[in-house]
Amino acid sequence: RGRFRPAEALAALQRMMVDNTLAPGDMEKAQLLAGELMAAAHEAEVTPIAARDQQTILAGANLPAGGKGDARVSVVTTKPIRGAAVVLEDGRSFISQTEAVAWGRVNPFSPLNTGGIMLPP
Repeated sequence: RGRFRPAEALAALQRMMVDNTLAPGDMEKAQLLAGELMAAAHEAEVTPIAARDQQTILAGANLPAGGKGDARVSVVTTKPIRGAAVVLEDGRSFISQTEAVAWGRVNPFSPLNTGGIMLPP
């Protein structure tokens, strides 16, 4: 997926406005859009990159699971799982639901390196 680059979109829109390649009646819409793109470009410049990165944290992901004595350990972090757990294909290994979402964004295969496909939770 490509990232939204408001400065590049603004430059392209401004070229179309100057070259007069817009359809009749679209100049007013283009001016409104240019204002929105300017604001977005300014925000992208002043917002630190770390704040722009999206991290998925699911609601309730840090709540205890409620089970007694059945502390599940993540195969990714080797830490006890708090909250919902996802059972992997061997039936004995687990990862947290947040880890499963993050893992699935970058890798469709199971973290067990078995070649199995991990379906999203």
